[in-house]
This record gives sequence, structure tokens and C-alpha cells, in this order.
Amino acid sequence: MKQDIVIRNLKKSFPEFLLDVDFTIRHREMITIVGPSGCGKSTTLSLITGLIEPDQGSIAIGDEIIRIFRSGNGTSGSCSRIMPCFPICGQHRTSGTG
Repeated sequence: MKQDIVIRNLKKSFPEFLLDVDFTIRHREMITIVGPSGCGKSTTLSLITGLIEPDQGSIAIGDEIIRIFRSGNGTSGSCSRIMPCFPICGQHRTSGTG
């Protein structure tokens, strides 16, 4: 089944800035998120995978809206639904390099 990932009005506020993203990743499409240090690249991916809970917005896969719940260990209760799209999701490793 071909399903797009649809990010709508996903917002997270911080004292330094407000992240506000809205985009669609088409089925089998590869994307790149680029920008200067501190612009929100990692935060955007953390919001999508559920490592950070958004202030508002929605993430949908196909027609199904995925609700992100943050558990005590920082992982998403719905991460397994997103995992086929983001294979790194759920692979928690420590490198020991700091």
C-alpha cells in the first residue's frame, strides 16, 4: 500500500525560537533536511519520530493520523508505525564518545 507521510502545522516552541513545519513525504521519496546549525533539523526529526512531543500539529501516514505519545524513556508509543519510514527509529545506541 502506497502511503505518504503528511506533516501538518507541526509546532514546537522554545525560548530561542519557534519551529513550525508543514510538508509531505511521498511514498518512496527521499528527502534531505538542510540548514545552518540550530535551525531545527534534529528537532524536526525528533518530533516526527516521537522523541519530542509537539505543541500542536499532526502527523499522518496515509489517511491515518498518528498521535505521538511520549513515554518516560523518551520513545514514542507510535514509533513502530513510523519505523518502516525511518529505520533508525528504535535503534537506541550509545557510542561512548560523549
